[in-house]
Amino acid sequence: MAVTELDAYAAQTAACTRCRLAEGRTQVVFGNGDPSADLMFVGEAPGFHEDQQGVPFVGQAGKLLDQLLAGIGLSRDMVFVVNVLKCRPPGNRDPMPDEIEACESHLFRQVELIQPKVVATLGNFSTKLLSGKQLGITRVHGQEQQVPLGGRSVLLYPLCSRSSRRTSAASPSSSAASSSRSPSRTPCWSPSRRFSWASFSTFGHMELESTSPEETERIAAELAAELRPGHVVTVAGELGSGKTTFVRGACRALGVEGPVTSPTYTIGHRYRGDVDVSHLDLYRFKSVSPAEWGDLEPYFDGAVCFVEWPEAAGESLPSPRFRVELRHAGADHRMIQLESVDPGV
Repeated sequence: MAVTELDAYAAQTAACTRCRLAEGRTQVVFGNGDPSADLMFVGEAPGFHEDQQGVPFVGQAGKLLDQLLAGIGLSRDMVFVVNVLKCRPPGNRDPMPDEIEACESHLFRQVELIQPKVVATLGNFSTKLLSGKQLGITRVHGQEQQVPLGGRSVLLYPLCSRSSRRTSAASPSSSAASSSRSPSRTPCWSPSRRFSWASFSTFGHMELESTSPEETERIAAELAAELRPGHVVTVAGELGSGKTTFVRGACRALGVEGPVTSPTYTIGHRYRGDVDVSHLDLYRFKSVSPAEWGDLEPYFDGAVCFVEWPEAAGESLPSPRFRVELRHAGADHRMIQLESVDPGV
C-alpha cells in the first residue's frame, strides 16, 4: 500500500470545493487508521465533533465503533475508517444526492489506495453507494457480497449494528408513568376509528390499537399534523415494537419522501420535507454527557425531532411536545399510547 500516495491525496482533498458543504465546514474529514488495513469501515458523513477534530467517528459514534471492534479483537489503529462525505452537512442532516455524487470519487480513490479485503458499510448511504443497489441497510444487513471496488473484487459487509439487546420490559420510568394514568381517562380507539384531535385535546392522552405497520404509520401521520419546527416527540417502547415505523409515518405526513430508517452509528438522521425532520436513536447511550450533547444539539435546531429510546438523555433532552409509547399486543398488533406534555392541550 502506497502510504505516500494516500498522504498526498489527503492533502489534495483538504482543499476540496466540489460541493456547497465546503462553505460551512471547519475542515475536511478525510479518514484515519492503518493505511494498509484489510478491513475498512465506511460511514455516512461527519458530525459535529468529527468536523471539529478532523477525525471520523469520535464522540458517542466513536465509542460504539470501538466497542464493535473490541468485540472482534481489533482496535481503531488496525482498520481504516472513512465516510461517504468528507464534510459535515449542516445540522447533521442526511447527505444529498448531488453531495454524494461530488464526493464519491474521493471514497473510491481511498479504496483503490488502501486496497482492503473487506469493506463494512455503516448505514444506508454507504451501503447503496458501494453496492450499486438501492436496497436499504435493513434489507441487506449482514449479507456479504462481492463487489468491484478500486479495480479489485472486495467483500462488502453491510452493518446495521443491532448486536446488543435491551430487555423487552418497559423502562421503570415509562412503566411508572403508564401505571399512574387513570384507566377511566384513557380512551382506547380501535383501528377502524380515526385519530380524534378533539378527544386528545380533552384528555391529554389516548391509547390506540394498531393491527399493522400501515395502521401505525397512519396514526403517526395524524399526530404529525399538529407538529411544528422546534417540537420534540419522544418514542419509547420495547425492541421491535414499531418505533421507527411510527416515525416513518409521521415523516411521510411531513413531506419526507426518501428512506426513513433507524439511525445506526450516525446516532441521528436529518430529513428534508415540508419541514426539516430529525430522527435520533439513543439505543446505545447509557447517558448523555455535555460533550456528547454537542453531537445531538444541532438536530433540534429548526426541525421537528423524534427521539427513540429517550431514557438515556435524561434531563439533557428538551421538553417534548408529545410522548409516544408502543408495546406489543400479539402478532402485528401494537398498543400506542399518546400523551401531550403541553398542559394547554
